[in-house]
Amino acid sequence: VDPQTRTLELKIGLLQPDRRIKAGMFAAIKIVTEKKDKIVKIPADCVVRRFGSSFVFVVKPGPGEGDSRVVERRQITPGILIDDKLEIAGGLEPDEEAVILGQTLLEDGSAVKVVGEVPPLPAADRLD
Repeated sequence: VDPQTRTLELKIGLLQPDRRIKAGMFAAIKIVTEKKDKIVKIPADCVVRRFGSSFVFVVKPGPGEGDSRVVERRQITPGILIDDKLEIAGGLEPDEEAVILGQTLLEDGSAVKVVGEVPPLPAADRLD
């Protein structure tokens, strides 16, 4: 791989010829070097870094009745970052909700109002 352009010239052979594939075309590929099952991954934007530590704010039910919510500051152990998706090696469970917008202004125990939700990241990544 050319370190400046991050490209590699590659020749392939097709099992079934396809007229849409032409010489000189470009492709984006991912090389899977390791597979992991049952990992927690979140958008990298969820992570707040302060004073050398990485953490996320997890939404929890508030002390009052109704739909009041508070956040809990949770230190995490980041893993591999691929395409702005971060593996969480420790500190966050799969079913927990992490704040993705406005988290830089929060402190542990801050009351929050959930105004929108982002669907969970899919278990399998795609090249899209």
